[in-house]
Amino acid sequence: MTETVRDLPIHAVRLAMFGVGRALLLSDRVTKDVKQIRESGVRPVLGRWKDDAEEIAGTLVHRVVDRINGNGETDVTWEPETPVARPPRKVSPLSADSELAVGKPAPVIEPEPEPAPVAVAEPAPVAAPVAAPVAELPVPNYDSSTLASIRARLRTLDVAQVQTLRDYEQANAARADFVRMFDNRIAKLQG
Repeated sequence: MTETVRDLPIHAVRLAMFGVGRALLLSDRVTKDVKQIRESGVRPVLGRWKDDAEEIAGTLVHRVVDRINGNGETDVTWEPETPVARPPRKVSPLSADSELAVGKPAPVIEPEPEPAPVAVAEPAPVAAPVAAPVAELPVPNYDSSTLASIRARLRTLDVAQVQTLRDYEQANAARADFVRMFDNRIAKLQG
């Protein structure tokens, strides 16, 4: 059991490499098919796809028939496909003034100097609106209270206390729902 657990990272890497390999083969095949469609039309590509599909279907039918007849393996195993031969990559010839740097250190490229920092004038401080200190608010723990809890406490407050809460809210958090609720309560108490 411990050997199986110990081998899990190896199997994970193999699975990842298998997936990458299959993706590369597929992208190579699609690239080849697109190139062939451009050069000679779609008919040869469709013919090859038809041949491939018939070959795969024939192989699967033979495997199923062999298993039904008892001639095949009872254990399903994965058989790797033969790798697809790829044409050699076209390498651009080196120009006369370039050289191939094999075993040589990479040339040192010095970074461009950074431009000098530009002095920016600091904006003048804006005076914050004067708000009631938290200790003077008619609702204890106002800043950590929810809209619903403040709404429930508004019933016991007079117009001046609600106005104090509205001014504090407007100067600090300025939450639209809270300000609207205070305005509605003030209008109801004055009205």
